[in-house]
Amino acid sequence: MDYRIDQMPPYLLGTISEAVNNVRKQGHDVIDFSQANCDLPPPAIAVDKLIQACLHPANHRYSSSQGINKLRNAITLRYKKRFSVELDPDSEVCVTLGAKEGLAHTLLALTKCGDQVVIPSPCYPVHSGAIAIAECHQISIPMNLDQASFDEHQLFNDIVNVYCNTWPKPKVLLFSFPHNPTTAVVSLNFWKDIVSFAQAEKLIVLNDFAYGELCYSEFKAPSILEVPSAKEVAVEFYSISKAFALGGWRVGFALGGSGLIAKLKKIKGYIDFGIFQPLQIAAVSVIEKSDEILEETLNVYQSRRDSLAAGLISAGFQLTIPQASVFLWAKLPDGISSDDSEVFCRYLLQAKHIALCPGSGFDLRARSYVRLALMESESRVRTAVKSITSFIGECK
Repeated sequence: MDYRIDQMPPYLLGTISEAVNNVRKQGHDVIDFSQANCDLPPPAIAVDKLIQACLHPANHRYSSSQGINKLRNAITLRYKKRFSVELDPDSEVCVTLGAKEGLAHTLLALTKCGDQVVIPSPCYPVHSGAIAIAECHQISIPMNLDQASFDEHQLFNDIVNVYCNTWPKPKVLLFSFPHNPTTAVVSLNFWKDIVSFAQAEKLIVLNDFAYGELCYSEFKAPSILEVPSAKEVAVEFYSISKAFALGGWRVGFALGGSGLIAKLKKIKGYIDFGIFQPLQIAAVSVIEKSDEILEETLNVYQSRRDSLAAGLISAGFQLTIPQASVFLWAKLPDGISSDDSEVFCRYLLQAKHIALCPGSGFDLRARSYVRLALMESESRVRTAVKSITSFIGECK
């Protein structure tokens, strides 16, 4: 018997996680840069609020699939303060079980079998998976693999060109800026062009904004919803997982026009009763203290970013220091025995017990690239750099 899921490849990060666990079962300590599974402690205020909320019996009943009022109000205040975006907490916000669930169900709600979805590539495998689960067709727009060469104007022109030369016409544009995996970022002008194009062609625009708060120095990642008319065509997905060290809580948001959000609420009404209510209550306190928590978190990530980047460059990797996200996107050094990043990562894990994510898992063009998540302490970063440098020497 054929099943829909059998048409999909194994989930990349799940495969890597299994390989990492197998090495650990052999008694080895693995330094794991393969996925953004935050190692920082959760904010103390979040844990305190969670404990308090768990003590109230009423909080253990079914919650609401769209999220509690206080949490929806909190995210609207955050968007107003951070991005100067006005949102109606009742009609333009839906709480989701993380950005992944929100995006997948939004695609299911807004498309039908056979619809075309345009997405820049390399892309996060979860996005390709969500497109496949919705039984849509993916149209990949190649991005420059070298982040320093990324050109948002070229990307926009390529999207327009593909749209004009495709039949049936695509229905959805799917983005993730700040970008996973390349860390590329776009300006507000890019979003203005995309929104204008989407309005003219009656397209839906989705942006996975999971790393929107994780920006360094003076850079500020723009929200697509900063474009005044964006809510007519766009839904953005915000998450507290990475920025606030609460990945396991699975608290995210879908934000956009009332017509689009209503369709997501409808499908979620059939599927779930929302997130465990004490988690939502605690998440309110986190969002209200966003600036204070983020300052400390960003200092940690920036220090790790600089240490790891310097070590990799010294070892011969080619990379651009990212302005946002929790990743480094690096090209393998010249002269090693293989330019296949999957092979490189497999042998590095076996020989040095260091886990990276191969670029080929995001795009077959990226076989000479790897992605590293900033999820290890600086002392472990220094240890890893020494081992990677040694491994590079052995490969030449």
